[in-house]
Amino acid sequence: MKHSDLVKRKFENDEFVITFHCSQRMDERTISINDIRAAGCNGRIIEVQKLNGERVLVQGKTSDGADFYMVVALERPKLVVVTVYRGREEGVERGR
Repeated sequence: MKHSDLVKRKFENDEFVITFHCSQRMDERTISINDIRAAGCNGRIIEVQKLNGERVLVQGKTSDGADFYMVVALERPKLVVVTVYRGREEGVERGR
């Protein structure tokens, strides 16, 4: 199964969890759970990372149309949303 198919299916079925770290970043960056869900279902995987298992970097849009990115660990049985950030530069600066 392709990464994009797996991520979409898991988000459509609410088979994901959000880390405490991610929830803090969501509050700081004004990214909602609905934004997370929409990105999981309709976003674009722009990178696959092999770091302590497999992770994908997903680009999505907030409800106000701004781009954001989320790192999703491809865990089983549920995906794990590790963090979110607004600008690609922010993630690059932090080594993501």
